[in-house]
Amino acid sequence: RAFNNLQTLSSDGSFQFLNVPYSQFIRIDNQYILSKKYKKKTSLHFKANGGGGIPYLNSITSMPYDYSFFAGGSNDVRGFRARTLGPGAYAYHLDSLRLPTQIGDIRFLASLEYRFSMGGIFKGALFADAGNIWTYKEDTKRPGSQFLLSNFYKEIALSVGAGLRFDFDFFVFRLDIGVPIYNPSFDGTTKWYFKDLYSRSSYYKEGIDNFGQIAIDRYMALNPGATPPTLDESWKYIKEYKLMPKPFIPILNFGIGYPF
Repeated sequence: RAFNNLQTLSSDGSFQFLNVPYSQFIRIDNQYILSKKYKKKTSLHFKANGGGGIPYLNSITSMPYDYSFFAGGSNDVRGFRARTLGPGAYAYHLDSLRLPTQIGDIRFLASLEYRFSMGGIFKGALFADAGNIWTYKEDTKRPGSQFLLSNFYKEIALSVGAGLRFDFDFFVFRLDIGVPIYNPSFDGTTKWYFKDLYSRSSYYKEGIDNFGQIAIDRYMALNPGATPPTLDESWKYIKEYKLMPKPFIPILNFGIGYPF
């Protein structure tokens, strides 16, 4: 009763204790690692991560930032920058108000890595990563982000890559280049790296409804008196003026120690 007397109701419908907002959630996170040496200088390694959190009562939409999950980066899906992947199929590239950091309540990650010696301190690796994050509840600001059992497997991003490691015995310095080959936030066949490999026209055409008129207006401002491009042609200028992030860019990751 004393605790209840110290609670106040904030404007968003959540309670505060001594005028400080607090969160309520349940969170679990698990990791499984399997390693197999084939020869003295080669080995195969597998990692799987699964975690989830359920916000309840005073946590209206999601878990606190510090306890949320993120995807991408040097120890995750290495074809995506840290905290830029997901959540789910949320089309961040079409959101002009997108945030640079994306977090979620549920995560899945699987990584397979083949390691080999290149002589001396030099080690090499070939790897494949798969994973994503999702929200537990629907997020109206990030449509497509909610975890749905019937759909989540279609929203698992894929990347492949190669790495160079400098093994100094007392520590390992790591360089990994990851290439995204499947991005679940893109539409239809544009999800795959190999679609429109050179022009990426299908990808940029996704942005016509959001950025087409902006691209036309910018073109006319830079070329007064010119014939304005049609809306269907505007994808070329969406690309030229970088109104959408460039897709399927290889990512260079730095790390200390092995990823798992």
